[in-house]
Amino acid sequence: GRLQQSKYRPNPEFSAEVEDLGRKNESGPSQTTIGFEQPFELFGKRTNRKAVAEAELTAEQAAAQQTLLGLYQSVASTFASALGAEQRVKLAVERLELARKIEEAVNIKVNDGAVAKAELLRAQSATRLAEIDVAAAEATARQERVALATLWGSPDAEFRVEGSLENW
Repeated sequence: GRLQQSKYRPNPEFSAEVEDLGRKNESGPSQTTIGFEQPFELFGKRTNRKAVAEAELTAEQAAAQQTLLGLYQSVASTFASALGAEQRVKLAVERLELARKIEEAVNIKVNDGAVAKAELLRAQSATRLAEIDVAAAEATARQERVALATLWGSPDAEFRVEGSLENW
């Protein structure tokens, strides 16, 4: 609006002044003065005003773009965090599967009498720790998905984050 208004000449000004309105001697009329003014712009004031309005518009557009880029940065960063959390879940599940296989192998060796029962207890504790790691990784991944869904205004965080951290 300011840019459009800057292209026009200034509006004329109208003024009115009334004197001796509440005087004691009512023999003569009161004095009324009416004025009309039209400012004339010299030396490129309109061009300068238009340049200022264009600069203000450019600044406002840049501020809006900056807000949009800030949102883009937040989404990209949160997406990368969520993707990393999903990868940690996959790795934790792989470690759990490996711990279970080791526990089975140790259990077979304990039943055969090749190793002591203490080794089985160590393998079982490693399996339990791997289960805890999987639960913690899944909870972290859910938090990251909630943070990502919040950025686009969705209360639903039941989706999968897919992509690659190597190829951006």
